[in-house]
Amino acid sequence: MQSPQNTGQEQPSQGYGQQPSYGQQPAYGQQGYGNSPLPSPMSSYEGSQIGGKRVLRSVSVGSAFKMGAILTALFYAVFGLFILMMGSMLSSLMPNGANLAAGGLVGYIMMIIFGGIAGGVGGAIYAALYNLVAGWVGGIEVEVA
Repeated sequence: MQSPQNTGQEQPSQGYGQQPSYGQQPAYGQQGYGNSPLPSPMSSYEGSQIGGKRVLRSVSVGSAFKMGAILTALFYAVFGLFILMMGSMLSSLMPNGANLAAGGLVGYIMMIIFGGIAGGVGGAIYAALYNLVAGWVGGIEVEVA
């Protein structure tokens, strides 16, 4: 086995905790990402401190749409039941109250569907605006336990 020629520059060792550069093979005992010599995407988090303050710099618009739609639909489903019960009690006092109660049930279902869509669109708009403003001022600082 021949030793490398001395070019005046020392080659950095790939010891424990050091990741290979692009195109280099990992040192013996190190793992690349799958069969790739590249470090894993989580390698920068290995050994990082748990807890402390972090900054939320962006929010996924698609994720905010899903959360807004689901949470708003659940809100309308739960609190819409109270409105539906009040409407059915009032319809029992009126003549032709059965038609009013049936309309209330259709309205309840439509309220859940359209409320969920509106909540999703609202969540996506808020996420996009947050990403824009966070680029200017730096985001929200949160403490992670």
